[in-house]
Amino acid sequence: MSNFFTPINTWYNILNVLQKNSESSTYEISKKIINRYKKFYWYYWSPGHLILPILNAIGNRNITHIFRPPLFTMSAIRTDKMNELCSAIDEFSELLLKNLSIYKTFIHDIRLETEDFPHKLLTTDPLSMGFRIDVYHFADLMADPLLKIFEPDLFNAAQKIKRCVNMSVIKEWHQIGHPNAHGVGLFFPPKDFTNYPDIYKNYNLDNYMNSTLEFKDNCQWDEFLECYLN
Repeated sequence: MSNFFTPINTWYNILNVLQKNSESSTYEISKKIINRYKKFYWYYWSPGHLILPILNAIGNRNITHIFRPPLFTMSAIRTDKMNELCSAIDEFSELLLKNLSIYKTFIHDIRLETEDFPHKLLTTDPLSMGFRIDVYHFADLMADPLLKIFEPDLFNAAQKIKRCVNMSVIKEWHQIGHPNAHGVGLFFPPKDFTNYPDIYKNYNLDNYMNSTLEFKDNCQWDEFLECYLN
């Protein structure tokens, strides 16, 4: 999975890996796909990483896009571990709801610091916030040492999410534009995004609430978002 943008030509490389490793386990194939994906983008450690932003700047007629760092991400996930991660997020969501009146400002500040992912490569503002966060990074920032003293249950729930993400992710790779990506994203739009109506019009809370995602139905994360954002 990718939390951000996956070029079409990447899938050709993935198909090659599948074809050449048909006898390997899905676990090993997954790791090879991530390695191939990383190798394909040779500009990760070279001046070539400027090529795509320059093309974006020309196409978007916005010189600021030249300074956008490379943003690609990719991860291989163990689907058999998703129930455990969902359960951990559900427990965490329940505690967030319980303590929302006390820690709403703290949560807001953590959200602003959390690694997030815009839904498309060309945005009107290269510094605009995304609608999806890296769940590990959010939990890591929430696990503040002071929280361990005053709200140990919430602290432990955040730590549990981190452990579940580590167990779920087979292999993960990201470019320097997303330094705190860990492989698993979670819908969490910023509280105030009125300056970006075109970016978020299709990724708002109402659409999420009306979706048919099993995760939404089996987890209290949507209840937390509804209380927090409204």
